[in-house]
Amino acid sequence: TNGVWTNVCVVRNSGNTKMYINGNQSGSTYTNSSSIPAGRMIIGADDYGGAGGTPLAGYIDELRISNIARYTGNYVVATQPFIDDANTVLLYHLDQGNTSRNLVDDNS
Repeated sequence: TNGVWTNVCVVRNSGNTKMYINGNQSGSTYTNSSSIPAGRMIIGADDYGGAGGTPLAGYIDELRISNIARYTGNYVVATQPFIDDANTVLLYHLDQGNTSRNLVDDNS
């Protein structure tokens, strides 16, 4: 919905991938025991077929990538910025302004 923040989370745990929207699982669990191949990850656009995709018409805030499954069921959406911990691989607060292209990994 235009003008409304939406929390989106994708979790892979033991070969099961789930998507959560605003803390509630959306759709079915996708099961695949194969390893995730090394390569690029696209965030903020779809990239089916590697053609560059359609960019997200919106903003991203609090982007965190972890090496554990943070959520395995429905959860309460955080209202404060994420903090770095031992399982944080990448952390962007993205507070630099709407047109900034300066990304700072806050995972220290």
